[in-house]
Amino acid sequence: MYSQRGKIRIPSYVFILLLAVILGGYLFSGGLAGVNARALEHAVEAIPEESTQVSLNELVPFEWDEVYTFGPYTSKEEIQSIIRLDSDAVKESVSEGMVQLVFVEWGKERVVASVCAYPDNLGYDIRIPFNHGDEGYGVLRYEDNAVFSKSTENGVTVLTYLP
Repeated sequence: MYSQRGKIRIPSYVFILLLAVILGGYLFSGGLAGVNARALEHAVEAIPEESTQVSLNELVPFEWDEVYTFGPYTSKEEIQSIIRLDSDAVKESVSEGMVQLVFVEWGKERVVASVCAYPDNLGYDIRIPFNHGDEGYGVLRYEDNAVFSKSTENGVTVLTYLP
């Protein structure tokens, strides 16, 4: 443990173990999609109280091309089929009333954020219309420059799509 000069020498396996713990924490926290989901939560929290409308393009703090929402009980396999990507970040809702959002970046063909939780736990609800109602999902594209009205219901920030 000590070098020839009497200083403490930390074995290289300690550094490798520390790196593994940090990398494991990143992966188990949801990776990039989990980090971006938390960034979205913070962005919603930062919307000024007096705001009545919000642009999704200005709100979302990461690169994205499409955002999908799905009905309750849509399976992970069905979601992945609709978004045309396989991703461990995709979660399926287990109940009605959950926020279900999947943000996709096509330039890198990846899910960049995935949100699946109750509005009370998130502190927000983003309501996207089921514009593919027959298939049970909705999608908005970045180029749509979607605008949402902002309100508060039972302490939860609610963003509702304005067509």
